[in-house]
Amino acid sequence: MSGQTFGTEYVFRRGKSYTLRADLVDELRSYVTNGTPLGDCLRAAVCNDFKAAVARADSELCDNLVALMGYIVNEMPAACQGSPSNYHRWLRWRDGSVA
Repeated sequence: MSGQTFGTEYVFRRGKSYTLRADLVDELRSYVTNGTPLGDCLRAAVCNDFKAAVARADSELCDNLVALMGYIVNEMPAACQGSPSNYHRWLRWRDGSVA
């Protein structure tokens, strides 16, 4: 399994290629670097609730959820993903509310 960023898209290869759109990569990067809250679909995925993520995803993202998972696991710090508590703790930390 490997992932690569081309321009601002993220391409994940696992037998075939899956592409995460540039606007979604930008939103995830803003969450990591600035603590910008995510929309419902990306928040669910970052919190490891892929059932909710699928329910909220548009058809293009549904076809490329493997790329979203690859980006979260390979490109984002573990401290900001994996559970709702990690998500909220990251937002508070980036906001300066938590030391």
